Amino acid sequence: MLFFQHQKILQHFKHTVVTAANASKALEILSDKSTHIDLILLDLIMPEMNGIAFLDLVRSSCPNVQRIMMAASDELPTLSGTQNIFRFVSKPWDRDELANTIDDAFQIYGLLRENAELWALSQSQ
Repeated sequence: MLFFQHQKILQHFKHTVVTAANASKALEILSDKSTHIDLILLDLIMPEMNGIAFLDLVRSSCPNVQRIMMAASDELPTLSGTQNIFRFVSKPWDRDELANTIDDAFQIYGLLRENAELWALSQSQ
């Protein structure tokens, strides 16, 4: 899981949390092939670039990574047309809602990975 803020809050969800102080560092982490990222959880407002611009940059290099964006509730209407995001979480967020959203994203990621493996197997036969 890659996340920009709130690392201590997320570690209790029993996932490995990799943090980045800014978009440049996050891009560096994502380009490191030894680091496996399943989920990107980020804020709309971040240092260096906004969350949508960041996700546009990583879309092609990490197509199956699940993406959750947090934004203030008054920012959500402007994000309604944004694609390539699993779910938006309104701030201030509820801990249980965030935990359920993260669990849902990991389930979807697992299904996508399993589907890709089955597709590759079917093509090799």
